[in-house]
Amino acid sequence: MKDGGRALFWGLAAGFVVAAVVAIAGARDPHHLVVIGLVASFLVACGFELVIRHLPDNRPQQIPSTATGPRSPASDIPAVIQLINRSNHAAELLWIDQNGEEQSYIVVRAGASHRQPTYVGHRWRVRIQGEISREFIAKARSSRVVISG
Repeated sequence: MKDGGRALFWGLAAGFVVAAVVAIAGARDPHHLVVIGLVASFLVACGFELVIRHLPDNRPQQIPSTATGPRSPASDIPAVIQLINRSNHAAELLWIDQNGEEQSYIVVRAGASHRQPTYVGHRWRVRIQGEISREFIAKARSSRVVISG
C-alpha cells in the first residue's frame, strides 16, 4: 500500500473506533455514529490527531506533562505578562512549550506581582496548590492577569 492508502486505512480504522466509543458512551441515533466515524476517518487520514478525554465531573483537569494538547506556537513578537496574585496562596506560573509540556517559570507569593517576558501567542498556565487556576494566551504586547480567590 502507498502512504496515502495507509493513511486512509488507518483513518477508517480510527473512525470506526471513535464511532464504537461514542456508541458505548450512549449515542442514540445510528446516523450520528456514521457521521462521527466519517469525520474522524477524514481527520486522521489528513494527519490530525484525535484526543478523546472523558471528564466525569467539573473539577479542574490535571494534565500530565506528557499529554498532547495546546502548545505555544513559534513567535518572534515580544510581549509582557503582568501577573498579579491577589489570592491567599502562592501561584506557580508555567509556560506551555512547543511540545505541550509545562515549564515552571516562577512562583509568585500571595499578594505579590511579577512581570514575565514572553511572546504573542504563547500559552501560560497558573497553578495554585497543584490545581490549574487559570490558562491564558499572550495576545497583546502587554497583558495583565489577576489571580484572585
